[in-house]
Amino acid sequence: MRAAQVGNISAPVFAASSPQQFFALLASRQPDPVTRKADPARVKAFNDAHPEVLLQGKYFASQPVPASFSSVNCWGVHGYGFVNARGATQFGKWIFEPVGGVYGLTDDEAKARGPSFLFDDLRRRVQDGKVAFNFNLELARPGGRVDNATIPLPEGRRKVTLGTLKVTSVSEDAGGPCLGITYDPTVMPRGVLPSSDPLLPARSAPYAISLGRRLTEGAKQQSGGCASAGRGADVAAAMAIAGNAIGCRWTQAGATRDGGGHHGSALVPSSSSERLRCARESWATCSPPWAW
Repeated sequence: MRAAQVGNISAPVFAASSPQQFFALLASRQPDPVTRKADPARVKAFNDAHPEVLLQGKYFASQPVPASFSSVNCWGVHGYGFVNARGATQFGKWIFEPVGGVYGLTDDEAKARGPSFLFDDLRRRVQDGKVAFNFNLELARPGGRVDNATIPLPEGRRKVTLGTLKVTSVSEDAGGPCLGITYDPTVMPRGVLPSSDPLLPARSAPYAISLGRRLTEGAKQQSGGCASAGRGADVAAAMAIAGNAIGCRWTQAGATRDGGGHHGSALVPSSSSERLRCARESWATCSPPWAW
Protein backbone atom coordinates (compact mmCIF):
# COMPACT_ATOMS: atom_id res chain seq x y z
CA MET A 1 0.00 0.00 0.00
CA ARG A 2 1.32 3.46 -0.88
CA ALA A 3 1.78 5.65 2.19
CA ALA A 4 0.00 8.99 2.36
CA GLN A 5 0.25 11.96 4.66
CA VAL A 6 -2.89 13.71 5.81
CA GLY A 7 -2.87 17.42 6.65
CA ASN A 8 -5.59 18.93 8.82
CA ILE A 9 -6.35 22.20 10.58
CA SER A 10 -8.50 22.98 13.61
CA ALA A 11 -11.20 24.77 11.60
CA PRO A 12 -13.80 23.51 9.13
CA VAL A 13 -12.70 26.03 6.49
CA PHE A 14 -9.56 27.61 5.08
CA ALA A 15 -9.11 31.37 4.65
CA ALA A 16 -9.04 31.45 0.85
CA SER A 17 -10.62 29.53 -1.99
CA SER A 18 -7.77 29.76 -4.51
CA PRO A 19 -4.07 30.61 -4.70
CA GLN A 20 -4.93 33.92 -6.34
CA GLN A 21 -7.26 34.88 -3.52
CA PHE A 22 -4.70 33.79 -0.92
CA PHE A 23 -1.99 36.06 -2.37
CA ALA A 24 -4.45 38.94 -2.74
CA LEU A 25 -5.45 38.44 0.89
CA LEU A 26 -1.84 38.74 2.02
CA ALA A 27 -1.29 41.77 -0.18
CA SER A 28 -4.27 43.55 1.34
CA ARG A 29 -2.73 43.09 4.81
CA GLN A 30 0.78 44.24 3.91
CA PRO A 31 1.92 46.88 6.42
CA ASP A 32 2.91 50.37 5.41
CA PRO A 33 6.71 50.67 5.73
CA VAL A 34 6.35 53.86 7.78
CA THR A 35 3.40 53.12 10.06
CA ARG A 36 4.02 49.36 10.11
CA LYS A 37 0.28 48.89 9.97
CA ALA A 38 -2.05 47.81 7.23
CA ASP A 39 -4.26 50.37 5.54
CA PRO A 40 -7.70 49.92 7.21
CA ALA A 41 -9.52 51.11 4.09
CA ARG A 42 -7.65 48.60 1.95
CA VAL A 43 -8.36 45.79 4.41
CA LYS A 44 -12.06 46.70 4.57
CA ALA A 45 -12.35 46.91 0.80
CA PHE A 46 -10.88 43.45 0.38
CA ASN A 47 -13.04 42.01 3.16
CA ASP A 48 -16.17 43.51 1.65
CA ALA A 49 -15.33 42.11 -1.77
CA HIS A 50 -14.35 38.69 -0.39
CA PRO A 51 -16.33 38.06 2.83
CA GLU A 52 -15.49 34.35 2.76
CA VAL A 53 -11.89 35.09 3.82
CA LEU A 54 -13.21 36.06 7.27
CA LEU A 55 -15.07 32.82 7.94
CA GLN A 56 -12.10 30.97 9.41
CA GLY A 57 -11.20 33.84 11.72
CA LYS A 58 -14.80 34.15 12.85
CA TYR A 59 -14.85 30.44 13.63
CA PHE A 60 -11.72 30.68 15.77
CA ALA A 61 -13.06 33.79 17.50
CA SER A 62 -16.02 31.72 18.66
CA GLN A 63 -13.84 28.94 20.11
CA PRO A 64 -12.15 28.73 23.52
CA VAL A 65 -8.48 27.97 24.02
CA PRO A 66 -8.17 24.17 23.62
CA ALA A 67 -7.66 22.20 26.79
CA SER A 68 -5.40 19.79 24.90
CA PHE A 69 -4.15 19.06 21.42
CA SER A 70 -6.08 15.82 21.87
CA SER A 71 -9.40 17.61 22.46
CA VAL A 72 -9.66 19.57 19.20
CA ASN A 73 -11.47 18.64 16.00
CA CYS A 74 -9.18 18.61 12.97
CA TRP A 75 -10.66 19.06 9.49
CA GLY A 76 -9.20 18.24 6.11
CA VAL A 77 -11.16 21.20 4.55
CA HIS A 78 -10.50 19.88 1.00
CA GLY A 79 -12.75 17.45 -0.82
CA TYR A 80 -11.62 13.98 -1.93
CA GLY A 81 -13.28 11.17 -3.81
CA PHE A 82 -13.29 7.60 -2.48
CA VAL A 83 -13.61 4.87 -5.10
CA ASN A 84 -15.20 1.58 -4.10
CA ALA A 85 -14.62 -1.90 -5.55
CA ARG A 86 -17.31 -1.33 -8.19
CA GLY A 87 -15.65 1.87 -9.41
CA ALA A 88 -18.24 4.24 -7.94
CA THR A 89 -16.84 7.44 -6.40
CA GLN A 90 -18.19 9.09 -3.25
CA PHE A 91 -16.86 12.58 -2.52
CA GLY A 92 -16.61 14.04 0.94
CA LYS A 93 -14.51 15.94 3.46
CA TRP A 94 -12.94 14.27 6.44
CA ILE A 95 -12.72 15.29 10.06
CA PHE A 96 -10.67 13.80 12.89
CA GLU A 97 -12.80 13.97 16.04
CA PRO A 98 -11.29 13.32 19.50
CA VAL A 99 -12.39 10.03 20.98
CA GLY A 100 -12.52 11.72 24.39
CA GLY A 101 -14.55 14.71 23.19
CA VAL A 102 -13.84 18.40 22.59
CA TYR A 103 -12.86 20.54 25.59
CA GLY A 104 -11.77 24.14 25.99
CA LEU A 105 -10.41 26.52 28.63
CA THR A 106 -11.17 30.07 29.68
CA ASP A 107 -8.48 32.65 28.97
CA ASP A 108 -7.53 32.73 32.65
CA GLU A 109 -7.32 28.94 32.86
CA ALA A 110 -5.03 28.83 29.82
CA LYS A 111 -2.68 31.50 31.22
CA ALA A 112 -2.48 29.71 34.55
CA ARG A 113 -1.25 26.49 32.97
CA GLY A 114 2.15 27.78 31.95
CA PRO A 115 3.96 28.57 28.70
CA SER A 116 4.10 25.02 27.28
CA PHE A 117 1.11 23.24 28.77
CA LEU A 118 -0.24 22.02 25.43
CA PHE A 119 3.02 20.26 24.57
CA ASP A 120 3.51 18.89 28.08
CA ASP A 121 -0.08 17.67 28.13
CA LEU A 122 0.33 15.98 24.75
CA ARG A 123 3.42 14.05 25.84
CA ARG A 124 1.74 12.96 29.07
CA ARG A 125 -1.43 11.84 27.33
CA VAL A 126 0.47 9.98 24.63
CA GLN A 127 2.54 8.20 27.27
CA ASP A 128 -0.69 7.14 28.98
CA GLY A 129 -2.19 5.98 25.67
CA LYS A 130 -4.98 8.55 25.75
CA VAL A 131 -4.66 10.34 22.40
CA ALA A 132 -6.97 9.00 19.72
CA PHE A 133 -9.22 10.43 17.02
CA ASN A 134 -12.06 8.96 15.01
CA PHE A 135 -11.31 9.34 11.29
CA ASN A 136 -14.72 10.32 9.94
CA LEU A 137 -15.76 11.16 6.40
CA GLU A 138 -18.63 13.60 5.86
CA LEU A 139 -20.39 12.45 2.72
CA ALA A 140 -21.19 15.05 0.08
CA ARG A 141 -24.58 15.06 -1.63
CA PRO A 142 -25.44 16.48 -5.02
CA GLY A 143 -24.95 20.24 -4.84
CA GLY A 144 -22.44 20.06 -1.98
CA ARG A 145 -19.23 22.00 -2.67
CA VAL A 146 -16.11 19.86 -2.43
CA ASP A 147 -13.94 22.13 -4.61
CA ASN A 148 -13.87 25.16 -2.28
CA ALA A 149 -12.04 25.11 1.07
CA THR A 150 -13.95 28.15 2.37
CA ILE A 151 -17.28 26.31 2.19
CA PRO A 152 -17.92 23.45 4.64
CA LEU A 153 -20.40 20.74 3.84
CA PRO A 154 -23.84 21.55 5.26
CA GLU A 155 -24.50 20.36 8.80
CA GLY A 156 -26.23 17.05 9.19
CA ARG A 157 -24.38 15.25 6.43
CA ARG A 158 -23.98 11.53 7.04
CA LYS A 159 -20.63 10.51 8.51
CA VAL A 160 -18.79 7.26 7.94
CA THR A 161 -16.02 6.22 10.33
CA LEU A 162 -13.02 5.14 8.26
CA GLY A 163 -10.82 4.22 11.19
CA THR A 164 -9.13 5.45 14.34
CA LEU A 165 -5.94 7.50 14.56
CA LYS A 166 -3.88 6.77 17.66
CA VAL A 167 -0.88 8.94 18.52
CA THR A 168 1.67 6.62 20.05
CA SER A 169 4.80 8.78 20.27
CA VAL A 170 6.00 12.37 20.10
CA SER A 171 9.35 13.20 18.50
CA GLU A 172 11.28 16.42 18.92
CA ASP A 173 10.91 18.86 16.04
CA ALA A 174 14.47 20.18 15.97
CA GLY A 175 16.21 16.88 15.34
CA GLY A 176 13.46 14.33 14.95
CA PRO A 177 11.96 12.74 11.84
CA CYS A 178 9.67 15.74 11.25
CA LEU A 179 12.58 17.67 9.77
CA GLY A 180 12.71 15.51 6.63
CA ILE A 181 8.96 15.16 6.06
CA THR A 182 7.13 17.05 3.38
CA TYR A 183 3.42 17.07 2.68
CA ASP A 184 1.75 16.83 -0.71
CA PRO A 185 -2.06 16.81 -0.50
CA THR A 186 -2.33 15.33 -3.99
CA VAL A 187 -0.41 12.15 -3.08
CA MET A 188 -3.09 9.78 -1.88
CA PRO A 189 -3.45 6.00 -1.57
CA ARG A 190 -4.98 4.03 -4.39
CA GLY A 191 -8.72 4.62 -4.51
CA VAL A 192 -8.61 8.17 -3.10
CA LEU A 193 -8.81 11.02 -5.62
CA PRO A 194 -8.31 14.76 -5.10
CA SER A 195 -11.21 17.02 -5.99
CA SER A 196 -10.92 19.96 -8.38
CA ASP A 197 -10.14 22.32 -5.49
CA PRO A 198 -7.47 24.67 -6.97
CA LEU A 199 -5.62 24.89 -3.66
CA LEU A 200 -4.65 21.21 -3.74
CA PRO A 201 -2.11 21.31 -6.61
CA ALA A 202 -0.99 24.78 -5.54
CA ARG A 203 0.20 23.51 -2.14
CA SER A 204 2.71 21.00 -3.45
CA ALA A 205 5.42 23.42 -4.64
CA PRO A 206 5.67 25.68 -1.54
CA TYR A 207 5.78 22.66 0.74
CA ALA A 208 8.69 21.28 -1.28
CA ILE A 209 10.44 24.64 -0.91
CA SER A 210 9.75 24.55 2.81
CA LEU A 211 11.34 21.09 3.08
CA GLY A 212 14.42 22.33 1.26
CA ARG A 213 14.73 25.27 3.63
CA ARG A 214 14.34 23.08 6.70
CA LEU A 215 17.03 20.71 5.44
CA THR A 216 19.46 23.53 4.63
CA GLU A 217 18.63 26.06 7.35
CA GLY A 218 17.44 23.77 10.12
CA ALA A 219 14.17 23.68 12.02
CA LYS A 220 12.96 27.00 13.41
CA GLN A 221 9.75 25.98 15.13
CA GLN A 222 9.44 25.76 18.88
CA SER A 223 10.20 22.29 20.15
CA GLY A 224 6.76 20.80 20.32
CA GLY A 225 6.85 17.43 18.67
CA CYS A 226 6.11 15.65 15.45
CA ALA A 227 2.53 15.02 16.45
CA SER A 228 1.86 18.76 16.14
CA ALA A 229 4.11 19.55 13.18
CA GLY A 230 3.23 22.75 11.33
CA ARG A 231 2.75 23.33 7.62
CA GLY A 232 6.08 24.73 6.52
CA ALA A 233 8.26 27.79 6.90
CA ASP A 234 6.84 29.59 3.89
CA VAL A 235 3.24 29.28 5.06
CA ALA A 236 4.27 30.32 8.56
CA ALA A 237 6.07 33.34 7.13
CA ALA A 238 2.99 34.32 5.14
CA MET A 239 0.89 34.08 8.29
CA ALA A 240 3.41 36.23 10.14
CA ILE A 241 3.12 38.94 7.50
CA ALA A 242 -0.64 39.10 7.87
CA GLY A 243 -0.57 38.87 11.66
CA ASN A 244 1.90 41.71 12.02
CA ALA A 245 0.01 43.77 9.46
CA ILE A 246 -2.97 44.16 11.76
CA GLY A 247 -0.96 44.32 14.97
CA CYS A 248 -2.46 41.25 16.60
CA ARG A 249 -1.15 40.25 19.97
CA TRP A 250 -0.80 36.57 20.66
CA THR A 251 -0.76 34.45 23.76
CA GLN A 252 1.49 31.45 23.36
CA ALA A 253 0.16 29.25 26.14
CA GLY A 254 0.50 32.10 28.62
CA ALA A 255 3.22 34.30 27.09
CA THR A 256 2.26 37.31 24.96
CA ARG A 257 4.13 38.22 21.79
CA ASP A 258 3.54 40.12 18.57
CA GLY A 259 1.38 38.45 15.95
CA GLY A 260 2.52 35.88 13.47
CA GLY A 261 2.32 32.27 12.44
CA HIS A 262 4.63 30.42 14.81
CA HIS A 263 5.55 27.17 13.10
CA GLY A 264 4.43 24.14 15.02
CA SER A 265 3.10 25.78 18.18
CA ALA A 266 -0.26 26.81 19.54
CA LEU A 267 -0.90 30.53 19.31
CA VAL A 268 -4.13 32.23 20.29
CA PRO A 269 -5.04 35.94 20.54
CA SER A 270 -4.46 37.08 24.09
CA SER A 271 -8.10 37.58 25.08
CA SER A 272 -11.67 37.00 23.96
CA SER A 273 -12.02 40.61 22.85
CA GLU A 274 -8.80 40.28 20.87
CA ARG A 275 -10.14 37.19 19.11
CA LEU A 276 -13.24 39.11 18.10
CA ARG A 277 -11.18 42.04 16.81
CA CYS A 278 -8.92 39.77 14.86
CA ALA A 279 -11.91 38.01 13.34
CA ARG A 280 -13.25 41.32 12.10
CA GLU A 281 -9.95 42.62 10.74
CA SER A 282 -7.92 39.60 9.77
CA TRP A 283 -8.24 36.00 8.69
CA ALA A 284 -6.53 32.77 9.73
CA THR A 285 -3.65 34.59 11.43
CA CYS A 286 -5.94 35.20 14.39
CA SER A 287 -6.26 31.50 14.98
CA PRO A 288 -4.22 28.69 16.45
CA PRO A 289 -2.28 27.66 13.31
CA TRP A 290 -1.42 24.14 14.34
CA ALA A 291 -1.88 21.23 12.01
CA TRP A 292 -1.76 17.47 12.49
